[in-house]
Amino acid sequence: AIELDPDYALAYSSLADVYYLLEDYGGLTVSEAIPLIEAAVGRALSLDGEFGEAYATLANLHRLKGDFEASFQAYERAIELTPNYATAYHWYAEVWRQDLNRPDQALPLIQKARELDPLSPVINITVAETLRDLGRREEAVEQANYTIQIAPDYPSAYFVHGTIDWGSFGDLVEAVRMYQAGFDLSPGSVLGLPGLAGLYSDLGDKERAVAAIESVIQAAPDYVWANVQAVIVYRAQGDRERSLLHARKLNALLPGIPLALVVMRDADLDRGEPETAQRHYLDAYPEFAPDGDGIIASVNFEAAIDYAYVLKLIGESAQGDELLRRSLAFLDSMHRVGWIGYGIADVKIAVLQGDEGTALKALEEAVEAGWRKAWAAKLNDRALDPIRDDPRFKEQVAIIEADMATQRERLLAQTEG
Repeated sequence: AIELDPDYALAYSSLADVYYLLEDYGGLTVSEAIPLIEAAVGRALSLDGEFGEAYATLANLHRLKGDFEASFQAYERAIELTPNYATAYHWYAEVWRQDLNRPDQALPLIQKARELDPLSPVINITVAETLRDLGRREEAVEQANYTIQIAPDYPSAYFVHGTIDWGSFGDLVEAVRMYQAGFDLSPGSVLGLPGLAGLYSDLGDKERAVAAIESVIQAAPDYVWANVQAVIVYRAQGDRERSLLHARKLNALLPGIPLALVVMRDADLDRGEPETAQRHYLDAYPEFAPDGDGIIASVNFEAAIDYAYVLKLIGESAQGDELLRRSLAFLDSMHRVGWIGYGIADVKIAVLQGDEGTALKALEEAVEAGWRKAWAAKLNDRALDPIRDDPRFKEQVAIIEADMATQRERLLAQTEG
């Protein structure tokens, strides 16, 4: 289109959107995507400074740079100029849901997007994701099923359905079935393979987990989601070297992800360098510094707990205890199970507070509630070492392992059937 009409603003903003989505779907790194988006959206706005679609694209550019205030302003300008542009509401919602972990703020925006474009597969499945993240799991499943009904050839609908089965219900067999259905529709998709790797890891099928994660890493070595699952898969197996390799890669691609920091922290501590671990946390989360605001939210509560462990090791227990207290208070606003549930964060807090009885009771509650996502990797956390040999801890691990064995048998029966 640009070749046919070099002054066509929509073509340039659309090209910028393609670059943005290629980053999201594993085709470009953030550093590669940013200059390409800048050039295309800049050209679009130079041709038409009142072009609403281009402001939505500009908002995405700010989002990639981590400037959420500028991003919000650009989304608002896009909506002001083109109030019927469903995608502006959709992407605005995704900043709240994905980047800021605030699905409550995302829901009215994504519902508005669906109102404007009721048959859009991606908007409908994002409604399902938002409901999932709000803990409304039955509604989320219903919405995912509806999306599959209106768009049976849309792979992401199956992947999202699988995340609900996995994180909210602990039904890994159904999750594998959904992921496989999506992957069958798009065999080259780098979206499906990391999820399958994580599922096989949780099920205890190490061979399939490693095969899946190695395949996607080979296809898209700089894909954030693939490196996240690589860290989880190898950490679950106790492979510290490969887990650390991908944690460092992940931190380079998207600095500050708690999963990467905790693996890097452990490597620093193994070398006897707790100050290095402290520096990594404060670089990513300056609010944890003594003169920081100390605000705990969904984007940093996990890192706060892991950093408190470091503070206790270096003799700054009072500051660590304060971070733990604030983190525990924040958990009251979250659900335990779910794709973004807090899982066993309260277990770690209680152990670090020296209350092993409360920690073991919380672990029992998590297991009973169906917490399974990344369970082996999470239970390998060294913060749990004080309760690891307790018979009650071992009992809960045995319950999960028995459940995984049963689910593996179900999966095998379905496959053979």
